[in-house]
Amino acid sequence: MSDERLPHGNALLRGTRRRLVKAGAAVAWTVPVMQTVSVAQATGTVTPCGCTPGYWKNNQSQWPQGLSPSTTFLSAFNISFNSYADCRSILPNLTLESALCLGGGGINAFTRHAAAALLNIRKLGTCFPINETTLRTWVVDAFANCADPATESRKDVLAGYNQAGCPLPGDPAAGCA
Repeated sequence: MSDERLPHGNALLRGTRRRLVKAGAAVAWTVPVMQTVSVAQATGTVTPCGCTPGYWKNNQSQWPQGLSPSTTFLSAFNISFNSYADCRSILPNLTLESALCLGGGGINAFTRHAAAALLNIRKLGTCFPINETTLRTWVVDAFANCADPATESRKDVLAGYNQAGCPLPGDPAAGCA
């Protein structure tokens, strides 16, 4: 048998996983840090998925419970800023629907893809490659320091994730005027 390791290296779980996989079982278990990990996640076989900003704009009936087109961007991420200078000037009344349609690059493109990523995380769950905590950190970093050099590369990462392939029904075409 190979010395295949799970993220936390627990020998008991490794052995259990091997026995269950050989038996053809689909299982999930709780690792010591209290995270539920499926066999697919532990072996890296989860196929990434994500829907584009245009998909979410066109298919509002698919939005996850608790978010709507009129939800403000800031409340969706549960963040606030004391001032709205520089790049934050777009935020005070920005809704998720408006964020999905922001044109241009830079902070606007980041915001557009962050809004779509939040919808993807809440609707699609574990097939979206990052979690909501990481996304929220990226949003706070982007707007806390308007010149954050990581924002552009994070926008590119989010754009790639949002284009991973949408498993939901509906019109995938861009919907912003």
